[in-house]
Amino acid sequence: MRIPYPEKNPFLSRRPVKNGGIIRTNSVSKCKEQAPSQAGEIRIVPKISVIMAAYRGEKYIGSQLKSLFAQTRTPDEILIGDDSDTDATFHAVEAVKDLYAGEFRYIRNPHRLGFVRNFLHLAQEARGDLIFFCDQDDIWLPEKIEVLARILESDPTSEVAVCRSEMVDPDLNSLHKTPLDDVPDLLQKTEAINAGKGFFCLLNQTIGFQGHNIAMKRSFLSVFRQIPASYEYHDLWICHTAGFFGVLRFVDQVLTLYRIHDRNASTPCVRNVRHDLLHRFKEIRSSSGDVFGIARQLNDLVVFMEQNSPENPNRELLTGYCRYFNWRAELLQTGCMRRLLLLCRHPGRFRDYYRYGFGARSLVRDLIVKADRPRFEK
Repeated sequence: MRIPYPEKNPFLSRRPVKNGGIIRTNSVSKCKEQAPSQAGEIRIVPKISVIMAAYRGEKYIGSQLKSLFAQTRTPDEILIGDDSDTDATFHAVEAVKDLYAGEFRYIRNPHRLGFVRNFLHLAQEARGDLIFFCDQDDIWLPEKIEVLARILESDPTSEVAVCRSEMVDPDLNSLHKTPLDDVPDLLQKTEAINAGKGFFCLLNQTIGFQGHNIAMKRSFLSVFRQIPASYEYHDLWICHTAGFFGVLRFVDQVLTLYRIHDRNASTPCVRNVRHDLLHRFKEIRSSSGDVFGIARQLNDLVVFMEQNSPENPNRELLTGYCRYFNWRAELLQTGCMRRLLLLCRHPGRFRDYYRYGFGARSLVRDLIVKADRPRFEK
């Protein structure tokens, strides 16, 4: 079944970045050279683009780039968008770029875009058939591009492929942990995702995938470029939309060394947590902002889906989940006693906590958290 991607989008205008600096652009053909298959016929080998959003990445970007150069299937082009306010990252890139024979483009952004808009701009500038997202401070294992590209090339129903990563310290010593280790029923969820039926576990974020493990077909760019401002992380938008369309594929293989340090943009690493009951109660009481943020994201996701795939079988689940979070956001703007009264007047809402949320845990949290009045609007 054809996914009804939008044909036009105002975000996709291939405008060059004004005052952007490009340190090298090699001349390459639009399509990679054709190669004979085992049966003897000619097939076109998809072109690979790697895009990297950089910001003050001089410490680790050189080793990351070297891991890209050493891939068993080398990328055809590498694009770096640099948000840095100094030249240190530029010089670190200059020191290693000549080790790479493909097309290399370094773009110095005239103003800081932030990593989401930086990746968005780079994806639109990329010329490859397959686009790999890359962080500045990790290490790619040599077969990463080859493995993920094979999945996308061999499965015509796929649009996005993801893998696992192993968490390491700044010196690349293993922390003996992956971000998916604590996911309950991991095998069941990933099998559902690969069957195109894992939207719910992606929506309620009981499983998620980091951006540095994502590769997508160029055809999915029409979805990625419509990321709304409510999504602070591009990987979440890609996983939500790919899961909704049933085109996400998971490879249960560690292909990235995820370097954990004090300047990660996002770090699901082990940290010191106080488990005493009083501290946990105070922590819950003071945290309600995530409910409002998720509600805004879901409302934007519903709008996008209604415009692009109103007949999708996941639409009912998405709208129900959105109503649940809108209700919670409105509830949290009232006092604690009034919340209890409202829940008693609407007993069906209790069921929603178990259908869409985490049951009693979410319910108790909403009853005790401090009232917040951010003037939430749907």
